[in-house]
Amino acid sequence: MESMSALFNSLLVCVLFTNCVTSNLLNNETVELNVTKAADSLKLKGKFFNQSLSSFEKCFSSDAQEVNDHLSVGQQENSRTLIRGLYKFSINMLKSLHNFESKDSSTGILISPFSIWSALVVAYMGAREDTDKELKYVLGLNNVPKHAVGMAYEGLRFWYKLKKNATTNKKYAYSIANKIFVNKNLKLNNCINEHFSVDVEQMDFVNDPYLSTKSINEWIERETNNKIKDLIPQGAITPWTNMIIANAIYFHSKWLNQFDPAKNEMRAFHVTPMEDIEVQMMTTTATFMFGVSENLRSTILEIPYANQDFSMLIILPETSKGVDSLVRNMSPEDIDMIVNNLFDDEVFLAIPKFKFEQEYELAGPLYSMGVKKLFDPRFADLTGFFDIPRTNTSRQFDGITVNSVVHKTYISVNEEGTEAAAATTLLIARSGRPAFPTQFIVDRPFVYLIRDTATNVILFIGIVRRPQQQ
Repeated sequence: MESMSALFNSLLVCVLFTNCVTSNLLNNETVELNVTKAADSLKLKGKFFNQSLSSFEKCFSSDAQEVNDHLSVGQQENSRTLIRGLYKFSINMLKSLHNFESKDSSTGILISPFSIWSALVVAYMGAREDTDKELKYVLGLNNVPKHAVGMAYEGLRFWYKLKKNATTNKKYAYSIANKIFVNKNLKLNNCINEHFSVDVEQMDFVNDPYLSTKSINEWIERETNNKIKDLIPQGAITPWTNMIIANAIYFHSKWLNQFDPAKNEMRAFHVTPMEDIEVQMMTTTATFMFGVSENLRSTILEIPYANQDFSMLIILPETSKGVDSLVRNMSPEDIDMIVNNLFDDEVFLAIPKFKFEQEYELAGPLYSMGVKKLFDPRFADLTGFFDIPRTNTSRQFDGITVNSVVHKTYISVNEEGTEAAAATTLLIARSGRPAFPTQFIVDRPFVYLIRDTATNVILFIGIVRRPQQQ
């Protein structure tokens, strides 16, 4: 029988409304990115480094000594700090949203911390005073000058653009798109125009909110391969809307290791200690990276995708009620230790097919993480974005604030009739392997994340409590 491969299909949309802020671009394609591992992959050279760094310094640095200190330390260290901040933000965002979700009725959680973080980074570039300080803290960027944040983020985005353009493997596809939709009556300042102009589109929110809503929804639909439609309801855009920042991520890939549909099994999934449901599970026996975390009381399995640039990490707690404790206790250091201490093992894997779609309003979870003034019209200071007179010269704000952060996600893990590539990742050997395969039965709520194995960026992170199947 022809073998089938499992498929991961996910997409994400994050939209910020202002009274609002966020996105990015890279328009100079003379960068060379030397990818080794983790944040060291963001080593920037050449014409773009020299010209764009100078441009970012001019726009976003107010201290000449800060610029000199930055140049002496080097951009690469700032890139490492940027990714460490993203890593920390990813875990904290899941923990915060977990606290807001109903644990009894929820089927799960899925977010793209990279998308949310990207939006907030650009908001940070236009923030001032206490709004600036709060965003800098939550994003984990306390030791990086603002101009260096912009430069490192440009490099990260361009890295993904290069990867996408270099892709020849038809077994996976992904795209990351950002867009700033601005009320045509507002004038962005010169620095924002210089660095974000390609991703900016002016619209008439005042006289034609219907057409503006339609156009933005059509852009989101295109960027998510027609998976997410009508995200912004009619009436959400008003004459008082200044800016909408949209970020869309689409990811579609087959597993590296094959699943034979003839070996699918109906198994019990223990939703709670008192409730079981029957689900269809895909099964295979193959070599995977495997590990155990005593601190999180969990076992871990890494499932590579066909191109081996991305992988799914499954963190399976000991019991069906252990996922809440797992999320509460997990830290960036835990995940880092897990990834660095996996070993190759022959594993019998059984994992449910699942499909999940959810929409979130993230203002509450972000507020609990420390992003407070951004949502408060009394204190929000986003004056770095616009060339407009102050509405009140005695204050540090112009009445422009973020009033909504809409985040919608979709994921489908299922089978498709295409054979995956026969390749393996570089594995760490382990002596004394038992003669029988390790059992990894995903039959209870678990945490999963999709990560870039080169940069260690977490693209998606989520919880499955109750697998929804087609």
